[in-house]
Amino acid sequence: MEFFNSTDLASKASTVLAANQRRSYSSIYESADTIMAKEASESFSNKTFDIFLSHSFLDANIIYGLKNTLGENHISVYVYWIEDSSERSKVTAATAERIKMRMQSCRALLYATSDNAEHSKWMPWELGYFDGIRGKVAICPITE
Repeated sequence: MEFFNSTDLASKASTVLAANQRRSYSSIYESADTIMAKEASESFSNKTFDIFLSHSFLDANIIYGLKNTLGENHISVYVYWIEDSSERSKVTAATAERIKMRMQSCRALLYATSDNAEHSKWMPWELGYFDGIRGKVAICPITE
């Protein structure tokens, strides 16, 4: 059973970006921090989320579409490079601590698998950590 496909989610991301009247970019990969700056300006230090979305950044456009699709269904979703966009360029030990803190403020983890997921160094770590603290994990296959 297919829940999400990459074409539909990429289309959703484009629609949301256009609806928000943001500048047009050739690729969300080149400008994720810029596109999401307004959303990231809000402080999320005490905010809780329904979902921590574990994914490969190579799927940024698709993940943005998935986040918005879930949001339309009143599901709050934490995505690191959106909510904490200013920190993406400087990964340190503090990054792992911040992600741990964010996972603790989420009710469940959604593991978005795609062809790019196998290249992620963070996804297995996020899955293991979250399973250990909450045990509420679901797999979300994203197909072509």
